Parts: sequence; C-alpha cells; structure tokens
Amino acid sequence: MKTANRISAVIILILCAVFWFQTKNFSPYSALFPRVVIIILALLSLTLLILSFSKQKVIKDDKEVVFDPAEITIKYFNIVISLSFMVLWVFFIPILGFYLTSIIFFSFMSIYLDTRNRTFLKIMEKIGIILLLVTAFYLFFTRFLYIPFPEGILSI
Repeated sequence: MKTANRISAVIILILCAVFWFQTKNFSPYSALFPRVVIIILALLSLTLLILSFSKQKVIKDDKEVVFDPAEITIKYFNIVISLSFMVLWVFFIPILGFYLTSIIFFSFMSIYLDTRNRTFLKIMEKIGIILLLVTAFYLFFTRFLYIPFPEGILSI
C-alpha cells in the first residue's frame, strides 16, 4: 500500500508539473483557475507522499493496532459497490432522467452504506433528505441557471 501511494503521488506530481507548464500559454485570467486546482492537487499529492513514509496505525481503546486486512477488504468492497452504483446511475440518466435516477440510486446507495441505522424511520428520513437535496439541485440548475438536465421517459 505504501509503495502504491508513493508511486501515485509521484505520478500526480509529474502530471501537475506538465499541466502547470501547459498553462504558460494561457492569459493570466484564464490560467488562474487551472493553476489553483493544480496547486491544490500538488499539495494533496505531497501530503500523500509524506504520509506514505509514516507508520499506519490505528488507536483503539488506548492501544495501537495495525490495520486489519479484513476491515480493509470490506472497505474496498464497499468502494467497488459504490462505484458500480455510480456507473449504473450514469447509465440510467438518459433512460429515466436525472431527477428520478438520482433519487432512486442515491437512496439505494445511502441505505446500503449505512449498516447501523436500517430502521424504517431512518430509511424514510434518508429518502426524504435525498428527495429534498435532489429537488433543490434540480430546480437550482433548471430554473435559476437555465441548464437543462436529461428528462428521460418522464418529462418533469
């Protein structure tokens, strides 16, 4: 894991340098945003590189414990499932539309990822919050910024 972090950090730093030199041809105002993003990305990569040289330990009940491989495997499995949900979400947006697809997939993802609170009231609370957030996001972009979203088979 440490080797992968080091290699990733170095590759990202090299990419940051390449992109930085590509912004030399931009006007000062055009280069501002890309350079800010490049600086942030470079700082995060440097942080990853520095942390890859430290020992990774977890403190549980005032005792230092090395990471449990089974716990890491479960986390990676959840990442794979989440990425699968996101790929399916992008696939279904043209079919069902942004609004309906977002509500369905984000509800399923939040229910799947929160294993501690699977009571009926908590699930309804999550779906309600997702409904409010997706509706606010949809209305902000479509009514205020006039940016249309894919409507799919159901036109809203």
